[in-house]
Formats: sequence, C-alpha cells, structure tokens
Amino acid sequence: MRLQKITGQRHDPCVWDVFAAIIHEARTGIKQPWWEWTAVRKKRQKEELNKMIDVGLRQLDAGLKVDPKKAFIRIRQKIKSLAKSSQK
Repeated sequence: MRLQKITGQRHDPCVWDVFAAIIHEARTGIKQPWWEWTAVRKKRQKEELNKMIDVGLRQLDAGLKVDPKKAFIRIRQKIKSLAKSSQK
C-alpha cells in the first residue's frame, strides 16, 4: 500500500513478493524465487484483516465511539484488496 501511495498507481501484489525475495536474499544470502513469498504475503494480509476486525470489536466492547459505517467500509475495502491479491 505504501508503494501505491508513493507512486499514485496500483501495483500487482506480486511486487511485494519480489521485494520480499530480494530483502531475504540481502539479509541471508539465500536465494528464493519470488513466488515462494506469495503464501507469506497472503497469510500476513489475512492476519492484518483479522487484527483490524478484532480491534474494532474490542473498541465496541469497551464502549468507545466507533463509526460503524466507516468501519464497514474499511473492512470491505480490505476484503476486496485481499480478493484481488488472491487471484494473482
């Protein structure tokens, strides 16, 4: 998402996988094909969505003011983003 904000364009989610492979090789010296990072990316995205939902539910439980419409829109956007990335 940060790259998209910087460039002002949507990028294929596999770009993250390429970056992850490059960083892994730089840190460890071990080369891995970028596509081996796809499952890692998808797992992290799913965890991020679950965390976002949990935080929202905890806020509601604590009686904090949460705009349900804004929360729903953010969650729906995240689900759409995950759906697009899983098609790749």
